[in-house]
Amino acid sequence: MDGLLGRPGTLVAAYAALLALVAAALHYRVAEPLDELVGDAQTRYVRAHHARAAANEVVVVGIDEAFLESVREPIALLHPHIAKFLAGMMIAKPSVVGFDVALPNRSYRFLTAADAGEGNFDIVLARALLQAKQQFPIVLGKTWDRDNEKFRDILIDFVAAARPPAKFAAADPELGDARASVLVCRDPDGFVRRYPDASCQPEKWTLSSKMAAFAGNAQAWSGYIDYTMGGAFSYVPFKEVLKWTERNDEAALAAAFRGRPVLLGAVFDFDDRHWVPVELAAWEPKNQFVPGVLIHAQALRSIMGTGLLQPAPVWLGWLLAAGFTLLFWIRRFWWSFSVFAAMTLALLALGVFFLTHSLVLLSGGIVLAGAAALAARWGIEALKTAREKNFLKSSFEGYVSPQVLKEILAGKLQPGQKAGRVRACVMFADIRGFTRRSESLPPERLVALLNRYFAAMSEVIHKHRGTVDKFVGDGLMAIFGAPEALERPEQNALEAAQEMLERLSEINRDLERAGEEPLRIGIGLHSGEVVVGHVGSQERHEYTAIGDVVNVASRLESLNKVVDFAVVCSESVARALGYPKILVNLGQRPIAGRSSEVVFGWNPAVIAPA
Repeated sequence: MDGLLGRPGTLVAAYAALLALVAAALHYRVAEPLDELVGDAQTRYVRAHHARAAANEVVVVGIDEAFLESVREPIALLHPHIAKFLAGMMIAKPSVVGFDVALPNRSYRFLTAADAGEGNFDIVLARALLQAKQQFPIVLGKTWDRDNEKFRDILIDFVAAARPPAKFAAADPELGDARASVLVCRDPDGFVRRYPDASCQPEKWTLSSKMAAFAGNAQAWSGYIDYTMGGAFSYVPFKEVLKWTERNDEAALAAAFRGRPVLLGAVFDFDDRHWVPVELAAWEPKNQFVPGVLIHAQALRSIMGTGLLQPAPVWLGWLLAAGFTLLFWIRRFWWSFSVFAAMTLALLALGVFFLTHSLVLLSGGIVLAGAAALAARWGIEALKTAREKNFLKSSFEGYVSPQVLKEILAGKLQPGQKAGRVRACVMFADIRGFTRRSESLPPERLVALLNRYFAAMSEVIHKHRGTVDKFVGDGLMAIFGAPEALERPEQNALEAAQEMLERLSEINRDLERAGEEPLRIGIGLHSGEVVVGHVGSQERHEYTAIGDVVNVASRLESLNKVVDFAVVCSESVARALGYPKILVNLGQRPIAGRSSEVVFGWNPAVIAPA
């Protein structure tokens, strides 16, 4: 019955196709957004519960709006203030100083007279840099010129600042000059997670890597910035450092900076900001849109700590993804879903464990592999179920009513299911004088007539949401209200009876044209509480209704021979319908096997009184 879907070879082929699909998804990083979402959540968890302290905490000196409002010079001409800052650093003696500040790409000597000497902007800044460089390493940040696709030059007149002429260069020839890129690398969603290595910028050294190199940790770094290390950064206001310098407050400067790496950068509200997975700015809680200098500080913190985070081995991700695809072979829905949920939780826990050991496990593609396996298996099982239901429907729709078949296919009617009480209206219909007719008609003609009659009557009953219970000779029994519950089963039953008589008129017109005697039927309706369910043995049973209501409906159908009404119903039916005028009160009538009851009748020719 399962056909092609049930063959083992077909399942193996489907699994092979699944593996190929998963391999392609992993290769092309289809699940990258999910990788990032899960990774960020794991990072925040580890940062909150298992954060590692930084070995040599980075100090951020922030140029903020408050400082710019307190000086006359524009940000491009902060040379005297930066020189004073460097003077303060010479007192503080940090381990290294990095500039995440765009130093000028042109000379400003024209702003002062040629003989200004010490008042020349370039000379003031250049001399301070040259003097400070003799006491601690300095790294100047290079910014990217988007228009010309190159790094901007830093133009400061070092030659005029020193006697004899000097250059601002590093002492270590392998490190080159003391300049480095301040570029950051954003992921497709705009967040900065990766360290800006050669894969995303045309420069070997970055601000943080060169600062780390001057501190004795030189290598070409690559990987992910470790946002789990340390807490949120606070910054020392640039303005405050200048005050300490003016007062020659060695104690304050030493306490804040001595022996520590220092980063100078802007902490403006809107300029040079980027999205990161965690909250880095202590002065802005619940904000992940942070100044760029904090990203360089976190990168430096990572490098000088346990190092950048490295991706877990590729083979491990592929192996775990292959393991998740084995869910394809679990057939039961809830069992497979439970295993998938447990495996996913275990994978997330493994990712957290790896993160605490400086490894990044990309979980999104692995979870996607499991989801694809479940979807593939559930899809196959759904197709098989649909095939089985179609087979059952095509095989048995002629044996049971659509409502019963619908309940069976939905799993609501099952063998061994207990019977229940419901309110229903039971209909009996019988052909008058059929025994006499059968004596004069050939059997083939008689069966054909019965089939046409029952087909028409069944169609009407089903149209009005009734269930044909059984055919007995030339009679039929139908139930309205089970297995499908109806709000007013009596209304459905009466309307079905009326339309049955209309359809019978159509059949009779054809019989009259063929020179045959027309059919006459009687219908009995009674409503009340019945017991419905499976009746019979485990091997052979049927869905039916039993009870006094069924017996009374059968007796009422026999009564219309006496009262000469096509439809006879009990008072319970009339009462449920609100005693409509189309029903004629026939008074008390004896019912075979029980006391007399008030009955009502309806004929197609009966017109309701005005």
